[in-house]
Amino acid sequence: AAMIVGLLLLMAYALVGEANHEWIGLLMPVFLAVHIVLNARWFRAVIRGRKTPLAMANLLVAVLLLVCLAAAAGSGIVQSRYLLEGLSIHREAAWLEMLHMLAGYWGFVLAGVHCGMNARRAFAGGRRRGARAGERPLSSAAGSSNGPWWWKMPNTSPARRFGAWAARIVAVAVACY
Repeated sequence: AAMIVGLLLLMAYALVGEANHEWIGLLMPVFLAVHIVLNARWFRAVIRGRKTPLAMANLLVAVLLLVCLAAAAGSGIVQSRYLLEGLSIHREAAWLEMLHMLAGYWGFVLAGVHCGMNARRAFAGGRRRGARAGERPLSSAAGSSNGPWWWKMPNTSPARRFGAWAARIVAVAVACY
C-alpha cells in the first residue's frame, strides 16, 4: 500500500512540490526493498517452478518495472536540487529529464499492470487461487468449470471478492491514467 500511495504522490508532482517529490522518490527504493523481501517466496517459485506463460508474463512485467524504477531513481538522483545537492552530482540535461519522465510514466503504467496481475495474490495473503489457510489450492480440473480461475473466486467471502474486484478496477484506472 505504501508503494501505491508513494507512486501516486510521485505522479502528482505539481501538487506535492519538488522537495516533497524528491523525499518520496528517495523513500521508494526502501519500499521496493521491503516489497522484494516480503515476496522472496515468489522469486524462488519463479526460478524453481513451472514456467507457464502467465508466470513468464508476470516476470517480464516485474523486470521491466524494475528497470523503469531504477532509471527513474538514477536520473532523479542526478537531477536532485534539494536533498542530494551536497553530492555535487547535479546535472541539468534535457536527456536526463526526458529519461526521468519516460521511466516514470512507463513505470506508472507497468505498476498498474503489475498490481492488476497480482491483486488476487495480495488479497489472498499470498495463497494461490483463493485457497484459505490449510486448504489445498484448486486443481485445474476443479477450476475449469464456469470460467477461468481468476474470474471465479471460490472459498472467499463477499467482502474479499469485492476487495479483489475493487483492486482490479483501481489497477486498470491507474494503468489508463
